[in-house]
Amino acid sequence: IARPTSSAGVSCVSIGRAIPNCKLEIRDAAGRPLPERHVGKVWLHSNALFSGYHANAELTSRVLVDGWLDTEDRGYLVGGYLFFVARDKDLIIMGGEKYMPDDIEGAINRVPGVREGCAVVFGVMNEERGTEDLAAVVETRETTEAALADLERRIRAEVTAVTGLGLAHVILTPPGGVEKSTSGKLARGPTRRRYADELGIRA
Repeated sequence: IARPTSSAGVSCVSIGRAIPNCKLEIRDAAGRPLPERHVGKVWLHSNALFSGYHANAELTSRVLVDGWLDTEDRGYLVGGYLFFVARDKDLIIMGGEKYMPDDIEGAINRVPGVREGCAVVFGVMNEERGTEDLAAVVETRETTEAALADLERRIRAEVTAVTGLGLAHVILTPPGGVEKSTSGKLARGPTRRRYADELGIRA
């Protein structure tokens, strides 16, 4: 639930209201509508939706239900204004709880020595525990062994202090080590695949 606060919190900016002939609805995992400020899946109804995926009836039936489209985004509504939270596929699930990578990346970006906007967080499956561990790939201009070790320590401490979570993996890389899309957005999937061998996971 996104609650306004007078103390320290996360600044949020709406991405706007639905345009004419479009409706937005926030739903829980069972497809039930949620009230304002409750984070859930963003569903869209429009007179201009596509009819389905070519030769993929299964995927079509999953994302198109009774004229509504599952955008596979997560967000919440306030007074008709949509606030985007995360892509569903980017969620990290640890011990049955869901965590937004943006919140953890925000904590990392505040640590001096980190290239702001160049930290990516994602989940890495721990087969023994049967849940995901937390991993971070972080760009820095630090080069000495001592400075890198100190930066890793401070990153771990900041994430735990802000989120209560512990990082199982921290990879510090020079500028250019974090994958980004052509529009400059963080690309978590490609970054995860890039460091799969180092993390001991399947790409």
